[in-house]
Amino acid sequence: MALLEVENLKVHYFTQEGVIKAVDDVSFSVEKSEALGLIGESGCGKTTIVSALMRFVKPPGRVLGGKIIFNGRDIVTMNDEEMRLLRGEMISISLQSAQNALNPLMPIRGQISEKILEHECVTKEEAWESAKKQLELVGLSGDNIKSYPHEFSGGMKQAAMIAIAAACNPKFLIVDELVTGLDVIIQRQLLTLINNLRGKWRPSMIFITHDLAVIAETCDNVAVMYAGKLVEQASAVSLYENPMHPYSQALIQAYPSTRGEKKQLRSIPGAPPSLINPPTGCRFYPRCSYAMDVCQEMEPALKEADGHIVACHLMQE
Repeated sequence: MALLEVENLKVHYFTQEGVIKAVDDVSFSVEKSEALGLIGESGCGKTTIVSALMRFVKPPGRVLGGKIIFNGRDIVTMNDEEMRLLRGEMISISLQSAQNALNPLMPIRGQISEKILEHECVTKEEAWESAKKQLELVGLSGDNIKSYPHEFSGGMKQAAMIAIAAACNPKFLIVDELVTGLDVIIQRQLLTLINNLRGKWRPSMIFITHDLAVIAETCDNVAVMYAGKLVEQASAVSLYENPMHPYSQALIQAYPSTRGEKKQLRSIPGAPPSLINPPTGCRFYPRCSYAMDVCQEMEPALKEADGHIVACHLMQE
């Protein structure tokens, strides 16, 4: 049994303009020690999925259906106290905006020790020492130990977020847009840090990013999202070498590569659809160069083909 199983998850937002179908009948699983990358354009539902996993969805959002089975228990049906104990100790998240997520009035070491005291039966001194070791693990030591968030650079803040997320050695770690807006040297340092953590305590992971190179660097498998739907899932190597869904193909063709012969980058025509009134049938239909009549009339079911799980009528041809 997988550590995490998401079954037919639906998360909608009820706004004055209409109901936004942010995540619409999505299913996937993550095995123990597996790192799954979630990719797709902005607004495709990646962050909403992990918000549902952490039970962070607040009004006007609502989980309308589905199950989120973590370690044999359904997160959707847990009460608030059960969920509070689960967060941090078993499942933890490193948020995209470290500047907003960190407490500006508390030293970083104190924020880590506070989390340890919340979930482990230790003394304040033991938590303080564990926090120091956690900071050293992510490359923050010496004077940094007593520093406040405003004294850190962007990369240091992200490293501190990872230290807080990993403080209790959770079984499952979610990393949301780790390297967005950082220079390439800091990106390399953070990716090396993540891979070192994976090698040290082998957590299962979900890695959210727009960067295909980051997925290739950190993840075993990839799930491609489009307009609230899962359209393809495969191993990272197989997806890059042989993408099957037209949207996956378009994403890869739009991404520059430093290897092989030089190729003209191709943009994806059009724009993602409104999730208040998405197209009938396949949601990628209006932008797809392979579109057929059936694509507009009928939503494609997920099918397995050559180790990929793909939602495309071309797989049935």
